[in-house]
Amino acid sequence: ISSIAKKAIANYRILILVLVISFIIGLLSPTKNGAEFFFVLASLSIITTNYIEGIQEFWFKELLMWVLVVLPIGLLFIN
Repeated sequence: ISSIAKKAIANYRILILVLVISFIIGLLSPTKNGAEFFFVLASLSIITTNYIEGIQEFWFKELLMWVLVVLPIGLLFIN
């Protein structure tokens, strides 16, 4: 957290608060049909995007992006 800029710390705190609240909503929802995942999806996508943008090594960023593209296609054909 020390490497985060001071003005971005407030944004990260809000993001983590939203993530925690969405986990709580998902856990306390009376029907568990998979729709509670959408509450968590928005905040996780923002956190993941910020992480990928912050990666300095080009090869690791490319590898991660290719895994995120190829893995769903591979799982589609396996199942």
